[in-house]
Amino acid sequence: MPHLRLPLPRRFPRVSIPLALLIFASCSSIQVDSRAAEGWDELRPTTYAWGNSRVADPELSEEIRAAIAERLVELGLEPVDRSEASVLVAYSVAIRAEHKENDPLFDYYTAEQFERGTLTIALLDPDTRVELWRGTGGSKLRRSAVLVGPFATELTPSHEVRNWRIPEKVEAIMNRLRKEL
Repeated sequence: MPHLRLPLPRRFPRVSIPLALLIFASCSSIQVDSRAAEGWDELRPTTYAWGNSRVADPELSEEIRAAIAERLVELGLEPVDRSEASVLVAYSVAIRAEHKENDPLFDYYTAEQFERGTLTIALLDPDTRVELWRGTGGSKLRRSAVLVGPFATELTPSHEVRNWRIPEKVEAIMNRLRKEL
C-alpha cells in the first residue's frame, strides 16, 4: 500500500518561526518607562560623569556601568570629569517579590513566587543634583519558590540564579532616551 502524503502549505514554515519568536519575546519582555523634567527637550547634553549609584553587588554594578557607558558613547555623550559634565549619570536596582496562583488542574505548580528586578538610570543636573531624566526597565529575575501539588501548604524554595539581563535592560532604557533626546 503506497504512503499517502499530505502537502503542507509553503507559508507554514515562514509564518511559524516569526510567530514562535514573537511568543518567546513576549514572555521575556522588559517593561520600560521614562519621565523627563520640564525643559528636558531643550537640554542637549554632550558630556557626562558618574553620579552616586546604589548597587550593593560590585560585579553587578560594574556590568551596569560598562553597559551604560557603551550606550552613552553611541548617543554621542563623552565621559569627562564631574566639574565639566553636562549631566551626571546615576543608577540603582530594586527587587520586588510577586506571587502568582495557578490552576492546579492545568499547572504543575499550584503557586509560584517570582522576583522582579528593576534597573533605574537617572540623568541629573551636575550643579543642583535635580533629576532631569529617568528611565526604568523591569523584568522577571527568577522563580524564587513554588507550591507543588493541590495539597501542598508550604512554598519550596527554588535555586534558580537571578538573571538581571543587564545588556537588554540598558539597551531598552537607552533606546527610550535616544527617542527623547
